[in-house]
Amino acid sequence: MNGFDVNKRYGRTRMWKFATAVAGATVLLAACGSTASTSTAKPTASSKPVRGGTINIAVVSQPPTLDWTSSTSTITYEVAWNIFEQLFALDKNSTPKPMLASGYTESRNGLTYLISLRKNVNFQNGQHMTSADVVASLKRWESVSSVGQAVAAHVASITPVGEYEVEIKMSSAFSPLIADLAAPAQACIIIPASIAQAAGTNPLTNSQIIGTGPYKLTKNLVGQEIELTRWSGYSPLPKSDNWGGLAGYKAAYPTHLIYDVVPSPATRLSGLLTGQFQLADTLTSQDYSQLTASSTVAPLLLPPSNQLMIVFNKKEAPFNSLKMREAINLVTNKPAVAAAAFGPKQFWTLSDAMFLPTQKGLYTTVGLKQYDAYNPKEAKKLIVASGYNLSRPIRILVTQTYPYMYNAGVALAQELNQIGVKTQVLSYDWPTDLATRKNPKAWDIFITGFSPLFDPTQVLWISPTYNGWYNSPQMQALLADWAKTSNPAARSTIMSQIQQLEWTQLPIVKIADQRVLNGESKTLHGYQTIAGDDILWNAWLS
Repeated sequence: MNGFDVNKRYGRTRMWKFATAVAGATVLLAACGSTASTSTAKPTASSKPVRGGTINIAVVSQPPTLDWTSSTSTITYEVAWNIFEQLFALDKNSTPKPMLASGYTESRNGLTYLISLRKNVNFQNGQHMTSADVVASLKRWESVSSVGQAVAAHVASITPVGEYEVEIKMSSAFSPLIADLAAPAQACIIIPASIAQAAGTNPLTNSQIIGTGPYKLTKNLVGQEIELTRWSGYSPLPKSDNWGGLAGYKAAYPTHLIYDVVPSPATRLSGLLTGQFQLADTLTSQDYSQLTASSTVAPLLLPPSNQLMIVFNKKEAPFNSLKMREAINLVTNKPAVAAAAFGPKQFWTLSDAMFLPTQKGLYTTVGLKQYDAYNPKEAKKLIVASGYNLSRPIRILVTQTYPYMYNAGVALAQELNQIGVKTQVLSYDWPTDLATRKNPKAWDIFITGFSPLFDPTQVLWISPTYNGWYNSPQMQALLADWAKTSNPAARSTIMSQIQQLEWTQLPIVKIADQRVLNGESKTLHGYQTIAGDDILWNAWLS
């Protein structure tokens, strides 16, 4: 089931434990490296892990929140996953492994799960973690997270069984449960029950940012910096559980991690070159030559990960009309928009797929015909046939915080202008962009990037609750069929149907997959990424 073996015989006396070697694991190795990438600054023989110091990371924007469950923003979870942990987490091959759980059993009919918990875990406020905290956290995740809401539709009850077990009874079989509990998007973080209940569906406040992870929040100066400090009470998994990714053994070598908010890519690069930062996120293709020429820093060109998308507002006119969505697909010159967004071809690849080519059982090219379609004249005919008022501009929501989103939005606007359609490019900072998306009256299209996902039940843009409001009974029926089976052949068929329906109903139009460029100091060792996002436990400075 989802990449690892499960004891199908339900019963506490037959509790199955996770093994370090996972039978049948689905390995996601990208063409130029695994989904979890390791720093190019290789340690020398003398640079064994060193405790102490501060790693300064130049990031693009202030996270809208540090509540990992509430936000879909990658900058939120790049910071938050140092603080919080999940019951299960993805290893370097994107296979779920236990973090705060020690194992689980599943009944033969797939309707009852019993999750056992580690007994040596404390929260950063000194409180001991028990099943009551896990139950409260799971219930909050069900109400706040898009992924949690999808799971909740299949859950009958979640109850504690003693101090260190949690029973989840399903109302219908849902085979992706463990995979979804390990999903990094709007993650199921475990927090004290009192905090989960007090926060409810609201994002956690700074005083409520209390997790079980290796670092704790000590400063959050909005728009300036976020300081995390090594937490002395952290209870790591054994060193032998060296699983990589978001799972397994974690060591907090630096005393502090400081995330400096630096919107300008030029300033991020300059600070890296001068030694102010040891890591600079999301640099531009123009920066590559300077990074390669430097003797003190190195480029890290990551495997294809970030998916560039056009997202439609399907709750309001004009894009509640399929004809209008089809027109946008036909008018979008995908190679040209990708080049405008990311630069030379080495920084992006064309793809019509929801998943990466290395994600066996998920990747399919069904829909390629629609993806390749490019016919501006036919697009204009569809717009006229839809009854759209050509005097009304199409509002394209973008942010210059991420220049590729802005550049892609401008390129799309130019394509529309060339067929006589007016446009209005709405450019905001990242937090305002995210807030504006929630208002269906404020935009028609937004441009964004999505990190890789690991199961169709986690795909945000096909969720009815995600911004864009894609309410499709056909898609929900296919997702229900997917959730009922773990048979690889049946899943392959359903996955092709899901992607074909996506390209038929067009809740989004995918443009390309980006290869993100980061820059790192050669004094930084042990730095890794998963799906293009930073992992800084087990990293140190020489």
